[in-house]
Order: sequence, then structure tokens, then C-alpha cells
Amino acid sequence: MDIESALADLSEISSQIETAVVFDAAGTVLGSTGSDETRSQRLARTALELVAAAGQLEAGRIGQGDGRRLTQIEGSLREGSVFVVTGDEHRIAATTTPEPTSGLVFYDLRTCLRSLAPPESKEKPAPAKPRRSRKKAPQPKELEPDA
Repeated sequence: MDIESALADLSEISSQIETAVVFDAAGTVLGSTGSDETRSQRLARTALELVAAAGQLEAGRIGQGDGRRLTQIEGSLREGSVFVVTGDEHRIAATTTPEPTSGLVFYDLRTCLRSLAPPESKEKPAPAKPRRSRKKAPQPKELEPDA
């Protein structure tokens, strides 16, 4: 799905999101629900700074080089919240109304990012593992009474 369509779907399904912006790892805005380009760039830049700062805090807490990566963050103010979700190629940031339903907003943002992934890279469910058959233990034969 293209970025404009994904953002249009996001705007339609998530009434708590006021503005959303899709950007790359360098902070280049790839699409936005807002018409103010300067505001979209500022939101993308702020989102990158939030992720970098939170990543540094987390790295200091758990130790360097463990391979984990920050995937989502929320910052809350009285006026509203800022959400950021990171993916492999794209990132998305959104501003919301005060006291949003955080889990739902994160779900909607992750769904939007997944819709941007090329078809071959979308996660496919792992095939079910075949079950090993067990050999049944031989049943002891009952002795028949002598007649």
C-alpha cells in the first residue's frame, strides 16, 4: 500500500490521532496527514530525538550491545500525547487528543506501518511443526486361566 493510502486509512479508523507522519531513519518526511510541511518535519525530528534519547536510557539500564531495539514510545502531556512506532524501513509518529487509549493507538500505528511493507517482506505465519508420533508401548498380554 502507498503511504498516502495508509495514512488515509489510519485517519479514518483512529479518531484519537490528530496528526500522523511517516518518515525514514534519517527523519525525511515521506507522508503526513497534516498540510503544514514545517509541522510535519518538526514532528518527525522530535520523534527521532525521543527514540534516540529513550534508546540511550534503555541501553544504559540493560547494557550495551544486547541486540534489542526500541520499537515504540509514548510521551504524554496534558494537551495530548506523542506516539512513535519504529519499523525496519519506516517510522511513524502521531499526536493525539488528551488521555488516548494507548494500546489502541499503538495497534493502529503498527498496522499502518505493516501495510507499508512490501508484500514479500510481510510476516507470514510460521508453518505448524509436525508432531512426532509416539510408539505405543506394547501392552502386556493377559494370561488366560487354564481350563
